[in-house]
Amino acid sequence: MAALDNLRAVLHVLRDYNCLRYISIDLGMLQSLNYYTGIIFKGFTYGLGFPLFSGGRYDHLVRSFGRDLTATGFSMGVSLAQTALQRQGKGPDDPAKPIWITYEEGKRAAALRLADELRRSGKDVVCDCDAYNRADPPKCPKDQPILLVKVNGTTEWIREVNAKCSI
Repeated sequence: MAALDNLRAVLHVLRDYNCLRYISIDLGMLQSLNYYTGIIFKGFTYGLGFPLFSGGRYDHLVRSFGRDLTATGFSMGVSLAQTALQRQGKGPDDPAKPIWITYEEGKRAAALRLADELRRSGKDVVCDCDAYNRADPPKCPKDQPILLVKVNGTTEWIREVNAKCSI
């Protein structure tokens, strides 16, 4: 009865999150792993045909690693998630191109500071190892945005590919 009361409590929380339409209960589901101490669950998605993830409650497992903690966890197959997304016609968003930073003579330190600042704000940045030479531009993919740190300390887009790469 305590287990059913706990299940009701979990369902009430899921109802509050407006998730009940995604939940089905199988009171006959058994798990072969003996470290589970409570609820076990499996997650399914469209177009896959088998569980995308599974997990449950395990109150004594962490003790084997030196701490006596209760826990709930799950494992998910990344390749299964990719397969499900592909079958559903949902691919990853077009990722932003990394910003390639180059610099005029004497501005390497400023370029490295700018690269660090952009990385801290979540941008993907490649910093050129050599000072910029207009006759021999950086050896990077032609669709790569390039930002130049000029001698006067300002920056200039040499090549701005799309709005996703602007700073």
